[in-house]
Amino acid sequence: MERMAVFGAAQLLAQQPNWGLWLSGTEEYGSLEIGDEAGPATALFGSEAPIMFTIASSRLSRPQAEELKRRMLRLVAECSVWKSADEEASEYTFSLMLVKGGVA
Repeated sequence: MERMAVFGAAQLLAQQPNWGLWLSGTEEYGSLEIGDEAGPATALFGSEAPIMFTIASSRLSRPQAEELKRRMLRLVAECSVWKSADEEASEYTFSLMLVKGGVA
């Protein structure tokens, strides 16, 4: 996990050298935002640019969680074999994690 966090941070720094984190939203629902002095990095993360850092949660039954795991593993297996003949193609790293419990 530490290697992925360090790798992700290096990718962000390559896009923009100055980043900040802040809480936004309402009193009931908050969001951790990432961006720079101009505001949230929606131009990067909300665009079609192939970079994504997403954390989500859902209340699932055990069978639903097992199905989610199977789907995630199928996606990883499918994408792991994609190869581009384009000599200028870039390498991309992707990671999925499924754990019981919420991030508060």
